[in-house]
Amino acid sequence: IWGAKGTVDAYKVGTLSQAKAGITADTVRSIRQIRISLVDAETAQRGFVITGDTDYLAAYNDSVSRYRPAVLTLNQRAEDQKTREQIRILFNVKTRAEEKIAEMNQTIAYVNQGQRNRANALIRTGEGKRLMTDILDDLNALYTLERASLDESFGTVTSIQENSFRRLVAMGAGVVLL
Repeated sequence: IWGAKGTVDAYKVGTLSQAKAGITADTVRSIRQIRISLVDAETAQRGFVITGDTDYLAAYNDSVSRYRPAVLTLNQRAEDQKTREQIRILFNVKTRAEEKIAEMNQTIAYVNQGQRNRANALIRTGEGKRLMTDILDDLNALYTLERASLDESFGTVTSIQENSFRRLVAMGAGVVLL
């Protein structure tokens, strides 16, 4: 009975850990996509402000359009797995990212209106840089929490597998003695 129970326990935990690993992989991909899309958007925005070359606007718009689905995916994939801390951090990321996008949109609008000096003045306030630093810090914190959760899941699986193995060995020894 011990051997069978151990095998069933190991199977159940292994299945749950595989599901957790899938959610974690999707979550990590979403975190990376959010980071990449916001950094790319900021790079394109600054390129446009500096040069006035509208080719940068296509890259900017593409980057911003990739950000929102990544946040939506992050919300959906992690919904059942989020802790209060993750919910708080994700809220901060979304809030700050929307503020950052609004700041970038404003600088672009200034350049389009022929007010490049106002765009540069807005950039020089450092608000956009502060927002981006906070966003990246929060994304790093989300990643760290997700990795810790995954490591904990795999630790549980390893422990149950080791216990199951011990039970099977003990059962095998008992059969040999009979």
